[in-house]
Amino acid sequence: MPLAYALVARASDGAVLAQHSFVAGNFESVAMECLQRMQHGYDDKFTVNCDGYTFNYLLHAGYVFAVAADEAYGRQVPFACAQRVCDAWMEKFASKGRSAGPYGMDKNFRRSRVRRAAGAAVGRWAVLPGRGPGVGRPAARSSGAPVLKREMEFCQSHPSEMGRVAAVQQKVDAVKGVM
Repeated sequence: MPLAYALVARASDGAVLAQHSFVAGNFESVAMECLQRMQHGYDDKFTVNCDGYTFNYLLHAGYVFAVAADEAYGRQVPFACAQRVCDAWMEKFASKGRSAGPYGMDKNFRRSRVRRAAGAAVGRWAVLPGRGPGVGRPAARSSGAPVLKREMEFCQSHPSEMGRVAAVQQKVDAVKGVM
């Protein structure tokens, strides 16, 4: 799957509030390690490459929206997906997310949660061999509202539309920068 993982975290303390993965892996630990190392001094959008995957970050209104994708998939669709997740989050869940504990929004905002990969260590910048997205194993357990899964599936099903949306958003951002 081109889009492998998505998360919503609180920027102030790095608490992961919701996440979804189509395949098992240590995406969360890699995503959080990248965010902790890159958080200071970066723009509201940035990308980190790791083991053939891009971790695409969107920072907005005190929240972090991250989407991990196959490097060959490019960046436009993952950023468009992060923006769709951001819009859905801000519409219904932002106020609750300010005080929610870690994973406190999982049942409300994501469909399934992947069990942590055995041996996944914080500070490790690699997707674990045999545990990464290339393995293609389905995510474990399903429950709760399917918002993250729905947005990821929509973006994967409509990549040309997402590319156009991302291109328009890029132009709008450029105009905002001039103003």
